[in-house]
Amino acid sequence: MNKTLFRSALVAGFASAASLGAAPAHAQFTGCGSSSTSATALFSSLVSGAVTSCQVGDKIYSDFVFTIGTTDVNANILLGNPTVTPEQHTLVASANSWTNGTFNYKVTVAPAAAPLQIKGIRFDSQSSLFTPGYTWTAAAPELGASVTLTQTTPSSGALMGGPSSVINVSHTLTNTGDPLQGWTDSIVQTPGPLPILGAGAAFGFSRKLRRRIKASV
Repeated sequence: MNKTLFRSALVAGFASAASLGAAPAHAQFTGCGSSSTSATALFSSLVSGAVTSCQVGDKIYSDFVFTIGTTDVNANILLGNPTVTPEQHTLVASANSWTNGTFNYKVTVAPAAAPLQIKGIRFDSQSSLFTPGYTWTAAAPELGASVTLTQTTPSSGALMGGPSSVINVSHTLTNTGDPLQGWTDSIVQTPGPLPILGAGAAFGFSRKLRRRIKASV
């Protein structure tokens, strides 16, 4: 009897421990990695605390802190590396509406891409509703970048500063009419190091040049 009770308690203990360490109900970003060109997550994943960081290409996104909200269950955050010069990395947020609040996060150049530096950022906002009315303040202090967007001026152009290997991006939303529905932050970076193939070709050319010089002496 005692063994039975002990076994039952043990099983219950394991079940309780498993529930404490269980994976969150919401999925994290999918598609993260140094070779990734895009990753996406439901906004509810950030709300649940399931997302801590995600690397896309040579950028690491982390420290998501916000008070902004939405009732749209399909609201999502998309991280992209579309390799379009000079806007090489983007964070895109989409929902049928966002409520007043803040949305902050950090972008870090991955250690393996240390020669790269972030030199600017472009902010865009959007609402496709009939009578949009919002004030969307966006900033990246390390780049000296700050702008206020409205329904009549939804785009900033690239704001240059820095360069920096880490930037902290912040947003503050105030809706005054139909709400903001989405925004895009586009990172502008300095040129990177030679690609592996390009570097190899350069070294090969150097060796051939040295051989020619030796042969002519």
